[in-house]
Amino acid sequence: MKYPKEYFIKWRENNREKTRKSAEKYRSKHPERILKYRIDNKAEVNKRSIEYYRKNKDQQIKKRMEKRIMEKYNLTIDQYNILYDSQNGKCAICEKADNKNLSVDHNHQTGKVRSLLCARCNLALGNIREDLEVAKSLVKYIERYK
Repeated sequence: MKYPKEYFIKWRENNREKTRKSAEKYRSKHPERILKYRIDNKAEVNKRSIEYYRKNKDQQIKKRMEKRIMEKYNLTIDQYNILYDSQNGKCAICEKADNKNLSVDHNHQTGKVRSLLCARCNLALGNIREDLEVAKSLVKYIERYK
């Protein structure tokens, strides 16, 4: 019996987990076939990747952020959210709300996470290399020319 293409499309939609596991199993068994397909169909693969990214942009950004904070700071998204909520969504230095994600601030010697900062404060802290004497001199300079 020959089934119409629409049947298989509908079946895959209704059985996403089965389809995902089956595809995952195939990819792990045949990495050389996957690589060859990607090389032979580079333009099509890129086109589909771009379409998927555009369609799922917010989700992709969130996943990338979660992966980055886990790899770089060993911080789960739940831990990040606890920090964010404890700071009321505000930068730990300037206390301004940032509509975008706050950056994870950490001690560069120990790697220990300190708090969340807006991009401007994080950049300022990095530019003075977390040097307390430079920070004090900076404050004196600002006060002198106020």
